[in-house]
Amino acid sequence: MKILKIDASARCENSVSRQLTGELVERIQEKYSDAEVAARDVAKGLPFVDESMVAAYNTPSEDRTEGQNALLKPSDELVAELK
Repeated sequence: MKILKIDASARCENSVSRQLTGELVERIQEKYSDAEVAARDVAKGLPFVDESMVAAYNTPSEDRTEGQNALLKPSDELVAELK
């Protein structure tokens, strides 16, 4: 079992939703000890999609520059977490 826990509340310390999702994940892990958990806190920011990033997306992977690959790395990490 794989769990992707996504936190989005800007209230990091006093967030009820963060507390509830934390408790939920703990309970699931108690029942399924082999569960893998990936946590993502989108309140800490996500990359801004700009013209350079769009150009990188539209460039075949084999033709991308190192800079384009670097631009797309955060996006690739997010997609991998979802998969």
